[in-house]
Order: sequence, then structure tokens, then C-alpha cells
Amino acid sequence: MDDAAAELAEEPPARHYRTIWISDIHLGTKDCKAEYLL
Repeated sequence: MDDAAAELAEEPPARHYRTIWISDIHLGTKDCKAEYLL
């Protein structure tokens, strides 16, 4: 296997996030689970 094929076979590094975006429209729906966020 050549170098280019080896690079494609490797998995990308994991991503870590510190912030999520929550839609205020979703928070107003009947299926909202806002209590899980507190």
C-alpha cells in the first residue's frame, strides 16, 4: 500500500466540542426536554 492509500485508510482524529447550539424554537415545543439541560 502506498502512502496516499495509507492516509485514506486512517480514521480522522476525534472532535471535541465545548459549546452546543440549541434552537429556541425547539425549546418551545411540547416534546422539549429542557429539564435535561439543567
